[in-house]
Amino acid sequence: MISANMFERIIFEGRIKNTSIGYALLTLTNPINIYPAITTVFNLFIKNLRLNPKFLTNEYIVLKLSSIPKQLNYLTHLYWDMLIILDACRYDYFTITLNKYLSLLNRSIIRITPVLSPASFTGEWLKKVLLNISDKKNIVIITSNPFYEKLKLSKLFFHIEPVWNYGFDHRLGTVPPNKVVETFIKIVNQYNDKKFILHFMQPHFPSLDGQVPIAENRVIAKLVGMKKLSKSTVKMSYLRNLHIAFEYALASIAVGKIVGMKQAIITSDHGDLVEFGGHPCNIQSTMQTLIPLMELDITKFDINTIIKKSRISKMTINKYIFFRKIYDLKKKLK
Repeated sequence: MISANMFERIIFEGRIKNTSIGYALLTLTNPINIYPAITTVFNLFIKNLRLNPKFLTNEYIVLKLSSIPKQLNYLTHLYWDMLIILDACRYDYFTITLNKYLSLLNRSIIRITPVLSPASFTGEWLKKVLLNISDKKNIVIITSNPFYEKLKLSKLFFHIEPVWNYGFDHRLGTVPPNKVVETFIKIVNQYNDKKFILHFMQPHFPSLDGQVPIAENRVIAKLVGMKKLSKSTVKMSYLRNLHIAFEYALASIAVGKIVGMKQAIITSDHGDLVEFGGHPCNIQSTMQTLIPLMELDITKFDINTIIKKSRISKMTINKYIFFRKIYDLKKKLK
């Protein structure tokens, strides 16, 4: 008997071999995905009709009904000073990256667990998760993802810093993670009594190493299907994106410790199909919804050890010290 996860993979293999019927194949992965299509068709005839067909056919539904916790439950019940979002980060790839740093972070890790995201893309995650987080007026968001502006969230939070407006790298086709951390360093002292959300664009493609062309998800899937781009190349490039973003996440936590923050959470908004072509909107599958959640005690975060192992953290701490001196000088001159 074919396992549910294997069934998903067969469907995704079909997608990269024939992208013209990609969404039909993805719908077969979990018929609940037919929901957007049904509502679109019926809304042409009946105003405000909402249908919600539920078919228990694949591992995603099995996970949803199992003991795997929902991400929102953790984010609304756990205390945090800093919430770090790694865009499109899958749980399985996260554990691979974490292995390199596990011994360094061991004292500060409170928990690492897979959680279920209710979303297949950032806009959906913002509506279903972020808008349900309390104390919004006490939160400063630094984000490289433009969905925050598209949904006009600025009035709901104390401040949203739109890094995508000035940090976009046209050569890379994305906002590199250093821009998020550099912005955090510059403004953290202005809002040191607030909680922070840092939304990195990685490991979401485009790739920072240039191994995967800047293209839409369907194009990447098509290139893989035509064997013009290998699956291993796509996987390794995604993993490198995650590795770089994770280092910058650690760098931001190091700055958070200096500021006096106590607790941090690293998680994601949704997963990714990776070599099967990104994260199609409104498609629910295991690979797109099973994401990591890591809770850290910042007070036990060993900055010196991280600095020895990470060039990025050392550079970041030096920058923070510089901006802190400028901030203190401005306060004295007032």
